[in-house]
Amino acid sequence: MTKNYLDAATEIALEAGKILREEFDRPPSISYKGEADLVTQADKRSERCIVERLTRYFPDHGIVAEEGTGHDTASEFRWFVDPLDGTTNFAHGYPCFSVSMGLAQGDTLIAGVVYNPYYNELFAAARGHGATLNGKPLRVSKVDKLAASLLCTGFPAHKRVASPNIHYYWDFTLRSHGVRRDGSAALDLAGVAAGRFDVFWEFGLNKWDVAAGVLLVEEAGGKITDFADKPYQLGGPMILASNGLVHEETRQVAYEVSQRDPSAPLRR
Repeated sequence: MTKNYLDAATEIALEAGKILREEFDRPPSISYKGEADLVTQADKRSERCIVERLTRYFPDHGIVAEEGTGHDTASEFRWFVDPLDGTTNFAHGYPCFSVSMGLAQGDTLIAGVVYNPYYNELFAAARGHGATLNGKPLRVSKVDKLAASLLCTGFPAHKRVASPNIHYYWDFTLRSHGVRRDGSAALDLAGVAAGRFDVFWEFGLNKWDVAAGVLLVEEAGGKITDFADKPYQLGGPMILASNGLVHEETRQVAYEVSQRDPSAPLRR
């Protein structure tokens, strides 16, 4: 049954991706949800497509979608949908954006898809069935030292001045091969699953940002916790995803930073 859910998610993500690709080739219609939080016509069209199709296939399932058009139900199944992860990139013509759809049964993620329509890369995972990229199996990297690792992170669109992440960014940049900031948490997590990145960390992400990506990393053999080495909970204040081999070393560095900087969120 899990693979049936994944088949449906794949079909819908590909359809939503066509919408994003169409919209990418025309001038964006942009509005704001806050001082710097963009929303485009593409977000709205993509989400409408996804919610309509999910409702048709699984009318009893709950749907939590970023732009608010989903609906909650009493079902144990709940979809977490980001119709356009990387909206700011999209609006500026930078082709790093994706459709992200994750399905949870209770507290357990069971299916997830992240699709970048510009490069036609479809990352998919089903609980117990592994992770794939365009149908080929994915595995995390084998890098075993932070000094040899490539990391990725992100910064919030809102409360940017108050964000403590710059302290972590500084330390990790000095201790690694570098840190990338591409503006799509879903694709960052997919990159860890694919072995392109060795570590991803970020603060304050929403459930729809990470649901699909978390399952991708787990099914590709990686590890995900918070900075206190506790299991990551969707919507938690911080996330640390890695290939597993550099996880503890990375976590220790994060802990050191939190002890030096009183504004770091680890002590919450």
